[in-house]
Amino acid sequence: MGVSVFGLLLVSVASLTSSWVIAIHEDGPPLGYVPSSPNRTVIFMHKETDPGQDLFLRGGIDSAHRPGCTDVAETDPCAIGIRTHLLGTIDTYDRYNAWRVGDVHLDWYGAETGQGSYEELPPQGTPTAWTTNNVLSPAYQELNTFGDHYWMVDMEMDCSESENGMFEVKAFLTNDEIGWESDITQEACGGDAGGSPLYASKNHFAKCGFINVFDFGKPDCIINAFPY
Repeated sequence: MGVSVFGLLLVSVASLTSSWVIAIHEDGPPLGYVPSSPNRTVIFMHKETDPGQDLFLRGGIDSAHRPGCTDVAETDPCAIGIRTHLLGTIDTYDRYNAWRVGDVHLDWYGAETGQGSYEELPPQGTPTAWTTNNVLSPAYQELNTFGDHYWMVDMEMDCSESENGMFEVKAFLTNDEIGWESDITQEACGGDAGGSPLYASKNHFAKCGFINVFDFGKPDCIINAFPY
C-alpha cells in the first residue's frame, strides 16, 4: 500500500523482524540515481586487497602512441579530463570522497596539483572505492552485479580526448612493494558492448561512455552499456 507525498510514493515494507518506509519516485528513477550521459564512464577493477591498501587508477593514452606527452596533467595531451561522481556519503566512502577533490584528469603520474588528501595520505591517481553486490552492505553499488572486491570509480569523461572512444588504464595499489599492476595483454572484451584494443599495449583498454570491468593483473574484461 502506498501514499503519494510531494511526488514520492511512500511504501511500507515489512520483514520478519521490522518494517521500513521507503521513498520511490512515482514517475522517475529511484532516489540516488545518477543519470547516464554519453560521457558517463564507470570502471570496476576486481582486486582482493589487504587491510590498509587502497586502489587507484592511472591512465589516458600511452606516450608511445600519442606524441608530446608530459608529466603535468593540466597540459598533458595523453591525459583525459574527468569529473568523478559521488558514490556515497557514509564513512565507507570517506577516502574516495577526500581523494576525488581536485582530481580532474585521468593521467599516468599520480596526484594532481591541488588534489585532496585523506588524513595526510596523498592520492596516487584517480581514487576508487571498494564495492560489492551485497545489498546488505554499506559498500553496495547498484551497478556492481559481479561480487565483492570490485573497486569502482564513476565519472564523466571527455570522450573527445580518448582514442576513437577508447583509453588505457592501469591500477596502482598502495602499501604494496611494487605498486603498479603488472603488465597485461588484453584481447577482445565480453559484455553487450565489448571492444578490442586499438593498438598494442601493456594496459587495459576501456571504452568511454560504458561500464568497464577488469581483473587486476589479468587480461579478462567486460564492457557493458548502462542499464538506464
